Amino acid sequence: MNRQMLKPLTVAVVAITLAGCNDSSSSGSGDGSMSLDMTDAPTNEFTSVNITVTGVTLQPADDAEEDSGDGDTEDGNGENGDGDDSDRISFNVENDEGEPKTINLLDLQGGVTETLLSDEDVPAGDYAWMRLDIVADDVFVTSDSGEEHSVFVPSGAQRGMQTTSFTVSEEGETNFTIDFDARKSIVTRGSSGKDLILKPILRLVENEEVGAISGTVDVATLKQNNDAFCEDDFDGMVYVHQGADATVGEFGSDSEPLVAAPVSMDDEENNYTYKAAFLEEASYQVSYVCESDDNEEEGDITEFINTEEVEVTAGETTTHNFDGSSQ
Repeated sequence: MNRQMLKPLTVAVVAITLAGCNDSSSSGSGDGSMSLDMTDAPTNEFTSVNITVTGVTLQPADDAEEDSGDGDTEDGNGENGDGDDSDRISFNVENDEGEPKTINLLDLQGGVTETLLSDEDVPAGDYAWMRLDIVADDVFVTSDSGEEHSVFVPSGAQRGMQTTSFTVSEEGETNFTIDFDARKSIVTRGSSGKDLILKPILRLVENEEVGAISGTVDVATLKQNNDAFCEDDFDGMVYVHQGADATVGEFGSDSEPLVAAPVSMDDEENNYTYKAAFLEEASYQVSYVCESDDNEEEGDITEFINTEEVEVTAGETTTHNFDGSSQ
């Protein structure tokens, strides 16, 4: 693949600061300690989704203008990039060699994370947003057929997807995780199906406020009982919809899942397992799905199998097994 000269592009992200220089003050009177990780919601369309992160920018709330309310964040944040840039706080993101950090988002599934910030002192107080600086010409994916594609990033140099506001506490340490949803963020444009565009969908969680759902899946029995529509070469996924009364639907529908956790063989345990991580404390509907979902058109999923309600408690992992019994 022909790599062009790196051109940093600012894409709004979620959360708090990364290692670097800080010459500004926030709305707080002291410092807080922050850690920031990144994780990814899985996709079965690609075998890799690579981005190169160069830095982040924080906007203190006192200096930010009112958000326009437009944009592509999961919770409706804007791409305004407004505010007094004189008090913005910039940080570099580097790997062990001092170079911008390239991350394969698909390595970060099932609760696996990449550390972006570790125990950094940052000004305490309220922030309006944060933007993530990435290299616009260095976003690329590998399809399941092994073909590599570059991804067009449409946002301007100073605008990108923007986060909600957040607060850095002056007491103790605050730990955040960014869930970068590659499945929802990489979309197709044009009739060829080969032209890809990045419209990042990010979800910010505070680690102390989230839990997880995990368990085993009796793939053989479930597929035998549903062989009319299950795919032979696909182990399936567990769809997670938020809400006790949530309507279950596929990606691209009006009731698409919050996350979808891949089902895979655990060689040590000799069974199929799944894990949906970084879920806020709430009720969820979980379903086993044994058909591929292309994320763009409805009609891919014929049946949501053994849908049940599961409660998630912050700081805990709830066990829910799909044992193959009919429900």
